[in-house]
Amino acid sequence: SKNTEINSLDEALKGADVFIGFSKANMMTKDMLISMSKNPIVFAMANPDPEISYEHAQKARKDIIFMFKIFLSLISIVVPTFHTYLNKYLLALHR
Repeated sequence: SKNTEINSLDEALKGADVFIGFSKANMMTKDMLISMSKNPIVFAMANPDPEISYEHAQKARKDIIFMFKIFLSLISIVVPTFHTYLNKYLLALHR
């Protein structure tokens, strides 16, 4: 292991650009989020409830890019479906 001065999530998030969480619900505080860099990207993936709620995240930071599990589930359905229809459309144009 590396020697490090970081001993907590609170310390690790100071100035961070991205947080990817697969831990437990409500373990990220508004203060932790505020301490992140400009336009932070947060993947709050704890199931069934995220590390910080969308509502709390939006109140803490207006510049946040926020993704949580339900959005990823929707993307995994919508993107492949869209891709399939787009391919069919493009193939039809070339015929």
